[in-house]
Parts: sequence; structure tokens; C-alpha cells
Amino acid sequence: MKRTALLLSILMFLQSCQVYKSVDVSEIKENRTYRIHLESGQHVQGECEGIEGEQIAIRVNENIVEFPRTNIKRAEQHKVSVVKVVGAAILITAGVFLMVDIAKKDKSSINNP
Repeated sequence: MKRTALLLSILMFLQSCQVYKSVDVSEIKENRTYRIHLESGQHVQGECEGIEGEQIAIRVNENIVEFPRTNIKRAEQHKVSVVKVVGAAILITAGVFLMVDIAKKDKSSINNP
């Protein structure tokens, strides 16, 4: 049970290491992942496949959709937080050492009643 809880905690923490940083529409670059918020209130997430003039092509669900820059309200670039990843690695290491230590104590208490 403890292992399952630790594994779930690790997975949840690593998921939180992914962040979106707001960028100006003019800063959008090819081959990077973005969350695009449109003037209509909709948002799409995908990788920028190309930029031609005022059109930005985003791969959404295996389809390439072109958006005029004027229809984009804001953009957020997908990033991984290095600080959170390092923190997760430290916590995971500490958790593993703690689990090993607890397992050794449990085993020794069983052998020495």
C-alpha cells in the first residue's frame, strides 16, 4: 500500500512539472508546443508546424489548422520546470531511502521478536 501511495504521489508531482508560460503571438516558433487562446473564447493545444506571414499552422489531433494572428488572443508555450523536476528527483530519492529503511526495520523486528 505504501508503495502504491508513493508511486501515485511521484506521478502527480511529475505531472505538475509541466507548465505553460505566456508568450507574445509574435514569439511563436516552429516545432514548439503551445496552448492558443482564440478571440472566440476557444482554445487549442498543439505543436506549431509553420508560420507564413500572418498565418500560424498548429497541429491539433493530427490535423494541421491555420489560424490568423489577429484571431489569437494569447499564446502559452509548453515548458518543463527544471526546478520542479530537480525537486521531484530529490523527493523520490528521499522516499526510496525511507522505504528501504522502513523495510529493513520491519524485517529485523520480524526476525527478532
